[in-house]
Amino acid sequence: VMGGLPGWASMSCETYNYQTNQWETVASTYYPYSNFSSEVLNDERVLAIRSWCELYTWNYTPIVSQPQNHEQGTIGDILIFSVTASDPDSDSIAVRINWGDNEITEWSELKPSGTTFEFSHAWFEPGQYEIRSQTADQWHFLNEECHNSISEWSEPLIVTISGTPEILVLTEQLDFGTVYVGLDSTKTIMISNLGNGVLEAEPSTNTDEFSVYPSSFNIEPGENLEIEITFTPTYEGIIRDTLTILSNDPENPEIEIFLTGEGQIQVSIDDEFNNAECVMNNFPNPFNPSTTIEFSIQNDSKIELSIYNIKGQKIKLLAQNEFTKGSHSILWNGNDESGKPVTSGIYYYKLNVNGKTEAMNKCLLLK
Repeated sequence: VMGGLPGWASMSCETYNYQTNQWETVASTYYPYSNFSSEVLNDERVLAIRSWCELYTWNYTPIVSQPQNHEQGTIGDILIFSVTASDPDSDSIAVRINWGDNEITEWSELKPSGTTFEFSHAWFEPGQYEIRSQTADQWHFLNEECHNSISEWSEPLIVTISGTPEILVLTEQLDFGTVYVGLDSTKTIMISNLGNGVLEAEPSTNTDEFSVYPSSFNIEPGENLEIEITFTPTYEGIIRDTLTILSNDPENPEIEIFLTGEGQIQVSIDDEFNNAECVMNNFPNPFNPSTTIEFSIQNDSKIELSIYNIKGQKIKLLAQNEFTKGSHSILWNGNDESGKPVTSGIYYYKLNVNGKTEAMNKCLLLK
């Protein structure tokens, strides 16, 4: 503020017109102000001297909000943020944004105090970014050193930018061939991430005969991972399944790989297996919870009757005695050697006569 008189004959002063950004000479409306001197102090308050002294603050710092609207996004996406700024003196204000990636916007146009501004930005590298806003009043653009004309940067808004993964699997099907019941065969599949975001995936199968490891995994951009698929047949015949890979690839969220293999029972007894020396079967079959095993022998013999699981492990010794010739029956209650019930599945019962395997059959427990 400047005021003065060249003499008492002309009473006038200069006032600032914010619309035209000009100082204008006007007649003084208050006689004591028709002639005064003023001094801008070091802190830019104004000391006005007329018939007495008056000390007052002529400008207050504008206020700006933290950027709003988003806390996460994807590489390349254009995100829109809003910022509200106001000024205690009702001065016009402008706003700019620091995007946290070494880029700061130009100042916006001057708008009335209380205006909400909108800014848009896109990031092209994954990571976390601190976004801050700043405001300045109209005086800042007349003189950048003007007192209280610009705010500090706001508290940061943390925005997490994620990349986009891209899964690549070249295998469409796996054939495990013939595998003996109780044994297993393992094959691998290479999975690649061609994108710029972390690939998250969960592979799974639908049957007990096929399994996959690991059951979930992450792959960094540009990296590869081999997963293992294991075929463990539990019965004879062709077994089919589908390996399904679910991932966060937005373009290819589900991949299916067809699996096939054949189960075959491995017989490890001599050529006289199941000969006319003895006959053996069980009933009921399938059973739950018990079944009766019947066998007949032509001569008095030392008999050993045992139960095996599909892995060839002996789980129960049913009989180990001298038996007379003729027909006999022994009950198996579905328990193992420790007395605990076994799980559903295929089991084998084997008859040794005088230390020699003479017969072996399979039974199915269904619970």
